[in-house]
Amino acid sequence: MALNKDAILEHVKLQVKTSPNRSYPFNFLHINEFFPNEVYKNLMEHYPHDLINKLKINKDISAVNLALSNHLEKFDEKDKQFWCFILKEVYPDIVNFLLNFLKKQVVEQINKLDELNIFKDSKRPQFSQNKLTNSTCNIAFYNRSENFAIEPHFHRLNEIINVLHYIPENNDNADLGTQLYPVKKEFVTEVEDLLYPGVDTKLLGETIEIPYTPNSALIWVNTSSTIHGRRPLPKSFERKYIFSFQLINEDSLNMAAFEKKIDGPLKIRTNKTRLFYKYIPRLTSLFD
Repeated sequence: MALNKDAILEHVKLQVKTSPNRSYPFNFLHINEFFPNEVYKNLMEHYPHDLINKLKINKDISAVNLALSNHLEKFDEKDKQFWCFILKEVYPDIVNFLLNFLKKQVVEQINKLDELNIFKDSKRPQFSQNKLTNSTCNIAFYNRSENFAIEPHFHRLNEIINVLHYIPENNDNADLGTQLYPVKKEFVTEVEDLLYPGVDTKLLGETIEIPYTPNSALIWVNTSSTIHGRRPLPKSFERKYIFSFQLINEDSLNMAAFEKKIDGPLKIRTNKTRLFYKYIPRLTSLFD
């Protein structure tokens, strides 16, 4: 079928607007049929299975963490054209729509960050002509496997919104989705950096699980209470998804503000995960 960006966007907008905003354990959207069915069939047809096997054999990538979006130049021409269209043309507009749809939550979170004086003068993100200034959309296309697991964590707080679009072929592994965790009353996050901070599970309540089903999406405005994780994957299992987020530009951040800790009613109650991303700027003491 001929791909039409406007038609895809109108479908996504309708799905989002007609989906309930769930509030436990935090505010999020869970949407089925995120893309039109015919477009999703195209995703499956253009999925680069042969290239993935080749990259693994050649050890060009890790079997645990395959960011296919870093290898678009290696796709065959038809697949490359398709995925460039989805990742570079369609998804930025989807994320921008979601920012505006969840504008109230986005502004509330930016205000909380602003109270910590983390933004440079005149660099505070704000909505202007339906765009969030001083921020950039990032999109990644992942294929992960080999017992890959993620402990309960929240994302870097310079990520404003997170969108997980699951793209498996079928429902066979629906029970291997994403766990969402509520926090107990004594939970306060004061962390020394934002390297995907892990949390003490004793401070978390009963989890719910968002199923890993074809063409479904999990969306939330990122705060230090949007805690989630995932159990280990079976060896034969591959987790396929598109992950997009809006990131506050680094040149908008007043890094000096992160050198001090914020006094609070409770001590630091977090423990770090084993996940470290060297490119993430070191930030301290942001709490929800």
